[in-house]
Amino acid sequence: MLRELEGVRQRKGEPRRRWFTDNEHDLIVWFDPDESIRGFQFCYDRRRNEFAVTWMSTDGYTHEQVQHGAGGYDRLSVLVPSDLRMPGEIPDRFREVAQGIDLGLAEFVYYKLIDFERSSALR
Repeated sequence: MLRELEGVRQRKGEPRRRWFTDNEHDLIVWFDPDESIRGFQFCYDRRRNEFAVTWMSTDGYTHEQVQHGAGGYDRLSVLVPSDLRMPGEIPDRFREVAQGIDLGLAEFVYYKLIDFERSSALR
């Protein structure tokens, strides 16, 4: 179940962000000054072969593989383009693990993940 991290460092010049995590997932959400959602990144399968779905209001969607540097998760991680489609069960998995976060935020991300999954299936 996702839980919000407290005291997330805010980077000067970047949108405010909130970070939620559990053993298998991360959700980072960026907000505009008016508190509307600017974008999010949902990372899944952290213990196996980690991927990230990112949606930004200005750029749309990306699906990338997370590659961790030497030393594991505490080292530099980079996102690399992936030819693999997001598995179809990811929106429902997100809905299950997001039960403890703000309902409006969870629904926003859930429906964006569904939209991405449907648009990917058409390619």
